[in-house]
Amino acid sequence: HWHMREGALQRMLPPWEEVDVVKAPVPMVDGAIAEFVLHKGLLPIRWVARHEHVDPATGFVDIQVRGPFRRWRHHHRFEERGALSAITDDIQYELPVPPLGSLLGGWLVRGDLERAFRFRHRRLANDLQRHRECASLAGLCVGITGASGMVGRQLQAFLTTGGTSVKRLMRGSASASRGEIQWNPGGERVATAPFESLDAVVHLAGANLAGAILSDATDFSGAALAEISGLPNVLLGNFSRANLAGVDLTGKVLEHLNLSGANLTGAVLTDASL
Repeated sequence: HWHMREGALQRMLPPWEEVDVVKAPVPMVDGAIAEFVLHKGLLPIRWVARHEHVDPATGFVDIQVRGPFRRWRHHHRFEERGALSAITDDIQYELPVPPLGSLLGGWLVRGDLERAFRFRHRRLANDLQRHRECASLAGLCVGITGASGMVGRQLQAFLTTGGTSVKRLMRGSASASRGEIQWNPGGERVATAPFESLDAVVHLAGANLAGAILSDATDFSGAALAEISGLPNVLLGNFSRANLAGVDLTGKVLEHLNLSGANLTGAVLTDASL
C-alpha cells in the first residue's frame, strides 16, 4: 500500500509548512514511531507519533506521544469500493490549555487542518495517477545526487512510494544500510561497482532552484567516468564542464542534460538518445 512505503510521510507534508522529518515510520508496523520538527513561529515544535492497528488493507492509527496538541488521534481508514479505493481521515484532537486554547485558536487550527488535508488528498490522487503512468519505473534502481535538497527530497519520496529503489550519492561518508553510495566528482576516481547496480542517475547536486536560478557549479572535471563499466542507461541533470572523455555512451538516454563545456573527446555516442 502507498501509505506503507518509504517516502509517504514526506509526500504528505504541505509545501507551505517548514517541516524536518527526523524519523519516518518505516517499516510501518504496530509501534512504529514518526518524528518531525515543525517550524512555526519563533520556536521549533517537536512532534512524535506512535502508529497502532496497522493493517495495509484497512488503515492505521497515529497517536501523538509528544507535540503541540493536548490530544491527537488520527485514524486513516482504507476502503475498497469496486475497482476504486476510498480513504477517510478521522481526526480527534484537543488543543492545550482548555478551554482557552479552543476559544483563542480553535478556528485557526481547524482552518489549517482543512487546508492541509485538501492538499494531502489532492497530492495522493495526483501521485497515484503519475505512478500508473510511470509503471515501468517500479522495480528500477535510481541514483540521485543532491537528494537532501528541496527537489531531491521530493523526487526520492515520489519514486520510493511508486516502488522504485533509490540510492543517494553522497560526497561525504556514506552508509549502504541507509541506501547511500559515496562518490567524489571533484577529481578522485569514482567508485565503479555501486554504479553498476543503478538503472539511472538523476544529477541535482549544485543546482539552486531558489528564485528559478539554475547553477552549474558542480564540477566533474577529473572524475574517471570512463572507468565505470556499468554506466546507467539513463542520465539526467547538469553535467556542465563534465569530463566525459572516452566515455562509451552507446545506446544511453541523455535527457535534459546540460553538456555545455563538457569534454566529449573520444566519447562514443552511437545510437545515443539526446
